Amino acid sequence: MYKCVACGAVFNDPDSFDEDTGGYETGVGYYAYIEHFSCCPECGSEEFDKASYCHDCGSVCLEDELYLCNDKKTRCKFCATIYEVKNIK
Repeated sequence: MYKCVACGAVFNDPDSFDEDTGGYETGVGYYAYIEHFSCCPECGSEEFDKASYCHDCGSVCLEDELYLCNDKKTRCKFCATIYEVKNIK
């Protein structure tokens, strides 16, 4: 699962597009250099990353926004704070 940083869309498979990023000219003709890029299917942005669900509230968060708590479950910042406050010994 992925989440777009630009628009917040959540999707399973990114779209892709091809772009001529500069080929070369010869006496016979132009030879294109085509690169393939992945993008968000909603807005076309290349800024997306892997995402997962928060164990407690179920919100979709980017993997670098999730916190691994003492019970080995990943939570969003809000739920991780609540979990840590409840489990202070």
